Amino acid sequence: MTARRTASALALFLSLVSSAAAADPPEDPGLSDACLHAVRFVDERQGWAVGDRGVIWHSDNGGTSWERQTSGTVCALHALCFAGDKTGWIVGGQGLPYSPASSGLVLATRDGGLRWEPVSWQQFPRLLGVQFVNGKSGWAWGESSEFFPTGLFASETAGQKWVPAAGPPARGWMAGLFPSAEQGVLGGPAGASALVSQRALRGVKPGALGAVGVRAMTASDDGTCWAVGDGGTVLRSDTQGASWALSGGPFSTAHRLLFDWRGVHARGPSVWVVGRPGSVVLYSPDSGASWQPRFTGQNLPLESIWFQDARRGWAVGALGTILATEDGGASWRVQRGGGERAAVLAVHGDALSAPLLTHARLANDQGYLAVDLAMVRPPDG
Repeated sequence: MTARRTASALALFLSLVSSAAAADPPEDPGLSDACLHAVRFVDERQGWAVGDRGVIWHSDNGGTSWERQTSGTVCALHALCFAGDKTGWIVGGQGLPYSPASSGLVLATRDGGLRWEPVSWQQFPRLLGVQFVNGKSGWAWGESSEFFPTGLFASETAGQKWVPAAGPPARGWMAGLFPSAEQGVLGGPAGASALVSQRALRGVKPGALGAVGVRAMTASDDGTCWAVGDGGTVLRSDTQGASWALSGGPFSTAHRLLFDWRGVHARGPSVWVVGRPGSVVLYSPDSGASWQPRFTGQNLPLESIWFQDARRGWAVGALGTILATEDGGASWRVQRGGGERAAVLAVHGDALSAPLLTHARLANDQGYLAVDLAMVRPPDG
Protein backbone atom coordinates (compact mmCIF):
# COMPACT_ATOMS: atom_id res chain seq x y z
CA MET A 1 0.00 0.00 0.00
CA THR A 2 2.79 2.35 0.97
CA ALA A 3 4.72 1.53 -2.20
CA ARG A 4 1.66 2.22 -4.35
CA ARG A 5 1.10 5.58 -2.63
CA THR A 6 4.75 6.45 -3.09
CA ALA A 7 4.59 5.51 -6.78
CA SER A 8 1.41 7.57 -7.25
CA ALA A 9 2.93 10.59 -5.51
CA LEU A 10 6.06 10.28 -7.64
CA ALA A 11 4.01 10.04 -10.82
CA LEU A 12 2.01 13.16 -9.83
CA PHE A 13 5.21 15.06 -9.06
CA LEU A 14 6.77 14.11 -12.40
CA SER A 15 3.57 15.11 -14.19
CA LEU A 16 3.60 18.54 -12.56
CA VAL A 17 7.28 19.03 -13.37
CA SER A 18 6.69 18.01 -16.97
CA SER A 19 3.71 20.38 -17.28
CA ALA A 20 5.71 23.26 -15.80
CA ALA A 21 8.59 22.63 -18.17
CA ALA A 22 6.27 22.52 -21.16
CA ALA A 23 4.46 25.73 -20.19
CA ASP A 24 5.54 29.03 -21.68
CA PRO A 25 7.79 31.11 -19.43
CA PRO A 26 5.95 33.89 -17.62
CA GLU A 27 5.83 37.30 -19.25
CA ASP A 28 8.55 39.63 -18.03
CA PRO A 29 6.71 42.24 -15.94
CA GLY A 30 9.26 44.78 -17.13
CA LEU A 31 7.90 44.35 -20.65
CA SER A 32 4.28 44.17 -19.63
CA ASP A 33 4.61 47.41 -17.64
CA ALA A 34 6.80 49.28 -20.15
CA CYS A 35 5.54 52.80 -20.80
CA LEU A 36 3.99 53.21 -24.25
CA HIS A 37 4.86 56.32 -26.25
CA ALA A 38 2.89 55.98 -29.49
CA VAL A 39 -0.10 54.20 -31.02
CA ARG A 40 -1.29 53.88 -34.64
CA PHE A 41 -4.03 51.96 -36.44
CA VAL A 42 -4.04 51.46 -40.22
CA ASP A 43 -7.70 50.38 -40.29
CA GLU A 44 -10.43 49.52 -37.81
CA ARG A 45 -8.69 46.26 -36.82
CA GLN A 46 -4.90 46.48 -37.29
CA GLY A 47 -2.98 48.59 -34.80
CA TRP A 48 0.36 48.91 -32.98
CA ALA A 49 1.63 50.53 -29.79
CA VAL A 50 5.34 50.99 -29.01
CA GLY A 51 7.31 52.00 -25.95
CA ASP A 52 10.19 51.45 -23.57
CA ARG A 53 12.45 48.36 -23.58
CA GLY A 54 11.78 47.76 -27.27
CA VAL A 55 8.13 46.84 -26.68
CA ILE A 56 5.81 46.48 -29.67
CA TRP A 57 2.18 45.50 -29.04
CA HIS A 58 -0.01 44.48 -31.99
CA SER A 59 -3.75 43.99 -32.30
CA ASP A 60 -5.63 42.53 -35.25
CA ASN A 61 -9.11 42.86 -33.74
CA GLY A 62 -9.49 46.55 -32.99
CA GLY A 63 -7.70 46.32 -29.66
CA THR A 64 -9.85 43.61 -28.12
CA SER A 65 -6.59 41.75 -27.50
CA TRP A 66 -2.92 42.67 -27.84
CA GLU A 67 0.11 40.46 -28.50
CA ARG A 68 3.72 41.44 -28.07
CA GLN A 69 5.90 41.31 -31.19
CA THR A 70 9.66 40.82 -31.32
CA SER A 71 11.58 44.02 -31.94
CA GLY A 72 15.14 42.72 -31.49
CA THR A 73 16.08 45.67 -29.31
CA VAL A 74 15.78 46.96 -25.75
CA CYS A 75 15.92 50.59 -26.87
CA ALA A 76 13.02 52.87 -26.03
CA LEU A 77 10.73 53.18 -29.07
CA HIS A 78 9.18 56.64 -29.28
CA ALA A 79 7.17 56.95 -32.49
CA LEU A 80 5.75 55.04 -35.43
CA CYS A 81 4.04 55.78 -38.72
CA PHE A 82 2.69 53.93 -41.74
CA ALA A 83 2.54 54.69 -45.47
CA GLY A 84 -0.37 52.52 -46.51
CA ASP A 85 -1.25 49.32 -44.67
CA LYS A 86 1.94 47.36 -45.44
CA THR A 87 4.90 49.70 -44.98
CA GLY A 88 5.72 51.27 -41.62
CA TRP A 89 8.53 52.64 -39.48
CA ILE A 90 9.37 52.85 -35.78
CA VAL A 91 12.06 55.13 -34.33
CA GLY A 92 13.77 55.36 -30.96
CA GLY A 93 17.17 55.07 -29.37
CA GLN A 94 19.18 54.86 -26.19
CA GLY A 95 21.86 56.69 -24.24
CA LEU A 96 25.47 55.61 -24.50
CA PRO A 97 27.34 54.39 -21.39
CA TYR A 98 29.51 56.97 -19.59
CA SER A 99 28.56 59.62 -22.12
CA PRO A 100 25.88 62.31 -22.63
CA ALA A 101 25.59 61.13 -26.24
CA SER A 102 22.94 58.75 -27.61
CA SER A 103 22.35 56.52 -30.61
CA GLY A 104 19.24 56.26 -32.75
CA LEU A 105 17.35 53.36 -34.27
CA VAL A 106 14.91 52.90 -37.16
CA LEU A 107 12.86 49.72 -37.56
CA ALA A 108 10.78 49.04 -40.65
CA THR A 109 8.16 46.59 -41.87
CA ARG A 110 7.08 45.81 -45.41
CA ASP A 111 4.66 43.01 -44.64
CA GLY A 112 1.99 44.83 -42.68
CA GLY A 113 3.80 44.64 -39.36
CA LEU A 114 4.34 40.88 -39.21
CA ARG A 115 8.09 41.50 -38.84
CA TRP A 116 10.05 44.57 -37.80
CA GLU A 117 13.70 44.78 -38.83
CA PRO A 118 16.39 47.42 -38.25
CA VAL A 119 17.16 49.48 -41.34
CA SER A 120 19.24 52.23 -39.74
CA TRP A 121 21.25 51.95 -36.53
CA GLN A 122 23.67 54.27 -34.69
CA GLN A 123 23.91 56.64 -37.62
CA PHE A 124 22.50 59.49 -35.58
CA PRO A 125 21.37 60.47 -32.05
CA ARG A 126 18.19 59.24 -30.36
CA LEU A 127 15.08 59.80 -32.48
CA LEU A 128 11.76 60.96 -31.03
CA GLY A 129 9.56 61.32 -34.09
CA VAL A 130 9.05 60.06 -37.64
CA GLN A 131 6.73 60.88 -40.53
CA PHE A 132 6.71 59.51 -44.08
CA VAL A 133 4.66 61.29 -46.72
CA ASN A 134 4.82 58.25 -49.04
CA GLY A 135 6.56 54.89 -49.26
CA LYS A 136 10.01 56.44 -49.80
CA SER A 137 10.15 60.05 -48.61
CA GLY A 138 10.21 60.73 -44.89
CA TRP A 139 11.57 62.70 -41.97
CA ALA A 140 12.90 61.74 -38.56
CA TRP A 141 13.77 64.11 -35.73
CA GLY A 142 15.10 63.97 -32.19
CA GLU A 143 18.22 64.87 -30.25
CA SER A 144 21.04 66.90 -31.76
CA SER A 145 24.78 66.31 -31.42
CA GLU A 146 28.14 67.74 -32.43
CA PHE A 147 28.05 65.84 -35.72
CA PHE A 148 24.30 66.31 -36.30
CA PRO A 149 23.57 69.81 -34.96
CA THR A 150 20.11 70.25 -36.47
CA GLY A 151 18.57 67.04 -35.03
CA LEU A 152 16.61 66.52 -38.26
CA PHE A 153 17.10 63.84 -40.93
CA ALA A 154 15.54 63.15 -44.32
CA SER A 155 15.24 59.90 -46.26
CA GLU A 156 14.40 59.18 -49.89
CA THR A 157 15.13 55.47 -49.58
CA ALA A 158 12.30 54.25 -47.35
CA GLY A 159 14.49 54.72 -44.28
CA GLN A 160 17.50 52.77 -45.52
CA LYS A 161 19.66 55.90 -45.59
CA TRP A 162 19.23 59.24 -43.82
CA VAL A 163 20.72 62.62 -44.69
CA PRO A 164 21.05 65.26 -41.95
CA ALA A 165 19.20 68.48 -42.72
CA ALA A 166 21.19 71.66 -43.14
CA GLY A 167 20.64 74.72 -40.99
CA PRO A 168 21.58 76.34 -37.70
CA PRO A 169 22.22 74.20 -34.60
CA ALA A 170 19.30 73.36 -32.33
CA ARG A 171 18.75 71.78 -28.92
CA GLY A 172 16.82 68.95 -30.52
CA TRP A 173 13.17 68.44 -31.40
CA MET A 174 10.31 66.64 -29.64
CA ALA A 175 7.51 67.34 -32.13
CA GLY A 176 7.22 67.66 -35.89
CA LEU A 177 4.70 67.95 -38.68
CA PHE A 178 5.44 67.47 -42.40
CA PRO A 179 2.63 68.00 -44.91
CA SER A 180 5.03 67.33 -47.79
CA ALA A 181 8.47 65.90 -48.55
CA GLU A 182 9.90 69.42 -48.72
CA GLN A 183 8.14 71.43 -46.02
CA GLY A 184 7.42 71.06 -42.33
CA VAL A 185 7.53 72.58 -38.87
CA LEU A 186 9.29 71.46 -35.66
CA GLY A 187 8.77 72.13 -31.96
CA GLY A 188 11.12 71.49 -29.08
CA PRO A 189 12.37 72.37 -25.61
CA ALA A 190 11.62 75.79 -24.11
CA GLY A 191 9.12 76.57 -26.86
CA ALA A 192 11.65 76.41 -29.70
CA SER A 193 10.30 76.18 -33.24
CA ALA A 194 11.64 76.03 -36.77
CA LEU A 195 10.26 75.86 -40.27
CA VAL A 196 11.65 73.31 -42.71
CA SER A 197 11.94 74.21 -46.38
CA GLN A 198 13.98 72.71 -49.20
CA ARG A 199 15.30 70.09 -46.74
CA ALA A 200 16.84 72.69 -44.43
CA LEU A 201 15.90 74.33 -41.14
CA ARG A 202 14.84 77.95 -41.49
CA GLY A 203 14.55 80.43 -38.67
CA VAL A 204 15.17 78.41 -35.52
CA LYS A 205 13.48 80.50 -32.82
CA PRO A 206 13.96 79.64 -29.12
CA GLY A 207 10.86 80.49 -27.12
CA ALA A 208 8.71 81.24 -30.16
CA LEU A 209 6.00 78.86 -28.89
CA GLY A 210 6.21 80.02 -25.29
CA ALA A 211 8.54 79.13 -22.45
CA VAL A 212 7.54 75.46 -22.15
CA GLY A 213 8.42 72.38 -24.15
CA VAL A 214 6.30 71.45 -27.17
CA ARG A 215 5.65 67.69 -27.12
CA ALA A 216 3.38 66.81 -30.06
CA MET A 217 1.91 68.21 -33.27
CA THR A 218 -0.84 67.22 -35.66
CA ALA A 219 -2.89 68.69 -38.51
CA SER A 220 -6.63 68.70 -39.16
CA ASP A 221 -8.07 67.73 -42.52
CA ASP A 222 -8.41 71.42 -43.45
CA GLY A 223 -4.72 72.11 -42.81
CA THR A 224 -5.08 73.64 -39.35
CA CYS A 225 -2.02 72.73 -37.26
CA TRP A 226 -2.08 71.93 -33.56
CA ALA A 227 0.76 71.78 -31.02
CA VAL A 228 0.59 70.82 -27.35
CA GLY A 229 3.06 70.78 -24.48
CA ASP A 230 3.87 71.40 -20.86
CA GLY A 231 1.84 73.63 -18.59
CA GLY A 232 -1.45 72.88 -20.36
CA THR A 233 -0.25 74.55 -23.57
CA VAL A 234 -2.46 74.17 -26.66
CA LEU A 235 -1.44 76.12 -29.78
CA ARG A 236 -3.16 76.58 -33.14
CA SER A 237 -1.73 77.65 -36.48
CA ASP A 238 -3.63 78.55 -39.65
CA THR A 239 -0.39 79.27 -41.52
CA GLN A 240 1.17 75.77 -41.60
CA GLY A 241 3.28 76.56 -38.57
CA ALA A 242 4.61 79.97 -39.63
CA SER A 243 2.80 81.56 -36.68
CA TRP A 244 0.98 80.17 -33.65
CA ALA A 245 -1.64 81.39 -31.20
CA LEU A 246 -2.74 80.02 -27.85
CA SER A 247 -6.04 78.14 -28.02
CA GLY A 248 -8.48 78.47 -25.15
CA GLY A 249 -9.77 75.67 -22.96
CA PRO A 250 -12.31 74.87 -20.24
CA PHE A 251 -9.79 75.51 -17.45
CA SER A 252 -8.64 78.66 -15.73
CA THR A 253 -4.98 79.63 -16.08
CA ALA A 254 -4.18 78.21 -12.64
CA HIS A 255 -5.91 74.89 -13.41
CA ARG A 256 -4.36 74.67 -16.87
CA LEU A 257 -0.90 74.67 -15.31
CA LEU A 258 -1.77 71.40 -13.57
CA PHE A 259 -1.65 69.59 -16.93
CA ASP A 260 1.29 68.61 -19.13
CA TRP A 261 -0.04 67.61 -22.53
CA ARG A 262 1.83 64.88 -24.41
CA GLY A 263 -0.30 63.85 -27.39
CA VAL A 264 -2.76 65.40 -29.85
CA HIS A 265 -4.77 64.12 -32.80
CA ALA A 266 -7.39 65.61 -35.11
CA ARG A 267 -10.09 64.24 -37.39
CA GLY A 268 -12.10 66.82 -39.30
CA PRO A 269 -13.10 69.57 -36.84
CA SER A 270 -12.57 67.27 -33.82
CA VAL A 271 -9.35 67.58 -31.76
CA TRP A 272 -8.29 65.41 -28.81
CA VAL A 273 -5.43 66.09 -26.37
CA VAL A 274 -3.95 63.77 -23.70
CA GLY A 275 -1.19 64.00 -21.11
CA ARG A 276 -0.53 64.09 -17.39
CA PRO A 277 -2.59 63.28 -15.44
CA GLY A 278 -4.36 60.82 -17.70
CA SER A 279 -7.73 61.29 -16.03
CA VAL A 280 -8.74 63.96 -18.57
CA VAL A 281 -8.88 64.00 -22.37
CA LEU A 282 -9.29 67.54 -23.68
CA TYR A 283 -11.74 67.58 -26.59
CA SER A 284 -12.86 70.18 -29.10
CA PRO A 285 -15.71 69.39 -31.53
CA ASP A 286 -15.29 72.63 -33.51
CA SER A 287 -11.62 73.22 -34.37
CA GLY A 288 -10.81 74.81 -31.04
CA ALA A 289 -13.73 77.24 -30.82
CA SER A 290 -14.76 75.41 -27.63
CA TRP A 291 -13.19 72.74 -25.43
CA GLN A 292 -14.61 70.07 -23.16
CA PRO A 293 -12.96 67.77 -20.60
CA ARG A 294 -13.66 64.07 -21.17
CA PHE A 295 -12.86 61.71 -18.29
CA THR A 296 -11.06 58.38 -18.69
CA GLY A 297 -11.66 56.89 -15.23
CA GLN A 298 -7.92 56.34 -14.62
CA ASN A 299 -5.05 58.64 -13.59
CA LEU A 300 -1.98 57.11 -15.22
CA PRO A 301 -0.22 59.56 -17.59
CA LEU A 302 -1.05 59.19 -21.28
CA GLU A 303 1.60 59.80 -23.93
CA SER A 304 -0.17 59.45 -27.28
CA ILE A 305 -3.63 59.39 -28.85
CA TRP A 306 -4.90 58.23 -32.25
CA PHE A 307 -8.37 58.23 -33.84
CA GLN A 308 -9.10 56.05 -36.84
CA ASP A 309 -12.29 58.01 -37.48
CA ALA A 310 -14.46 60.45 -35.58
CA ARG A 311 -15.62 57.81 -33.08
CA ARG A 312 -12.99 55.07 -32.70
CA GLY A 313 -9.79 56.02 -30.93
CA TRP A 314 -7.01 54.76 -28.66
CA ALA A 315 -4.70 56.35 -26.08
CA VAL A 316 -1.55 54.81 -24.56
CA GLY A 317 0.77 55.65 -21.69
CA ALA A 318 2.39 54.66 -18.44
CA LEU A 319 2.64 51.03 -17.26
CA GLY A 320 1.60 49.71 -20.68
CA THR A 321 -1.87 51.24 -20.49
CA ILE A 322 -4.04 51.15 -23.61
CA LEU A 323 -7.45 52.86 -23.52
CA ALA A 324 -10.10 52.74 -26.23
CA THR A 325 -13.25 54.66 -27.10
CA GLU A 326 -16.05 54.05 -29.57
CA ASP A 327 -18.02 57.26 -28.99
CA GLY A 328 -15.53 59.96 -29.91
CA GLY A 329 -13.93 60.02 -26.48
CA ALA A 330 -17.07 60.53 -24.41
CA SER A 331 -16.23 57.32 -22.54
CA TRP A 332 -13.09 55.18 -22.31
CA ARG A 333 -12.33 51.60 -21.34
CA VAL A 334 -9.05 49.87 -20.54
CA GLN A 335 -8.00 47.35 -23.22
CA ARG A 336 -4.73 46.42 -21.54
CA GLY A 337 -2.59 47.60 -18.66
CA GLY A 338 0.43 46.56 -16.68
CA GLY A 339 0.94 47.80 -13.16
CA GLU A 340 2.36 44.53 -11.87
CA ARG A 341 5.46 46.18 -10.40
CA ALA A 342 5.73 48.96 -7.87
CA ALA A 343 6.65 52.20 -9.59
CA VAL A 344 7.61 53.89 -6.30
CA LEU A 345 9.37 52.41 -3.25
CA ALA A 346 9.84 54.57 -0.15
CA VAL A 347 12.06 53.28 2.67
CA HIS A 348 12.25 55.30 5.87
CA GLY A 349 13.04 54.95 9.55
CA ASP A 350 9.57 55.30 11.05
CA ALA A 351 5.98 56.05 10.15
CA LEU A 352 6.39 59.76 10.85
CA SER A 353 8.98 59.98 8.09
CA ALA A 354 6.67 58.63 5.38
CA PRO A 355 6.72 60.86 2.27
CA LEU A 356 2.97 61.45 2.26
CA LEU A 357 3.04 64.29 -0.27
CA THR A 358 5.04 62.19 -2.74
CA HIS A 359 2.67 59.24 -2.33
CA ALA A 360 -0.35 61.50 -2.75
CA ARG A 361 0.98 62.97 -5.99
CA LEU A 362 2.32 59.77 -7.61
CA ALA A 363 -0.10 57.15 -6.27
CA ASN A 364 -3.36 59.00 -5.84
CA ASP A 365 -3.11 61.76 -8.45
CA GLN A 366 -1.22 59.86 -11.17
CA GLY A 367 -2.20 56.26 -10.42
CA TYR A 368 1.24 54.68 -9.96
CA LEU A 369 1.54 51.63 -7.70
CA ALA A 370 3.49 52.81 -4.62
CA VAL A 371 5.00 50.79 -1.77
CA ASP A 372 5.91 52.23 1.62
CA LEU A 373 8.40 50.38 3.84
CA ALA A 374 9.08 51.58 7.40
CA MET A 375 12.23 50.20 9.02
CA VAL A 376 11.09 50.39 12.65
CA ARG A 377 13.55 49.48 15.38
CA PRO A 378 12.13 47.46 18.32
CA PRO A 379 11.80 49.49 21.53
CA ASP A 380 14.76 49.38 23.93
CA GLY A 381 14.64 47.06 26.92
